[in-house]
Amino acid sequence: MFRVYDLSIYASNANELLNNPCLRLISLKISCSFETGYTTANLRFSPCEERETKFKRYLKRFRVEQDDNQLDELLQDKNTRIIKQHVFPTEDGTVVVVDYQVKKRR
Repeated sequence: MFRVYDLSIYASNANELLNNPCLRLISLKISCSFETGYTTANLRFSPCEERETKFKRYLKRFRVEQDDNQLDELLQDKNTRIIKQHVFPTEDGTVVVVDYQVKKRR
């Protein structure tokens, strides 16, 4: 299964798929338009047996000039494990997409 999402609008839909216990993520590609800041996530999944995970995985998009505090809080959170940070320069400033995991509470 292959899906493409605009992270500025549909990040919650992408995060739902990332946390679906019956799907396994095969590949993830983030891209951003320099002119518009339009940020897409290309996600490829394969079906699998339902599985239990210790972490929930998320993608979150930030505009550095507007969301400095939120980004700093996320990076300093002890329950958050950063998988990858994607940084894109655009005409209107810098866009950062953070791929991260949060440990599930029991």
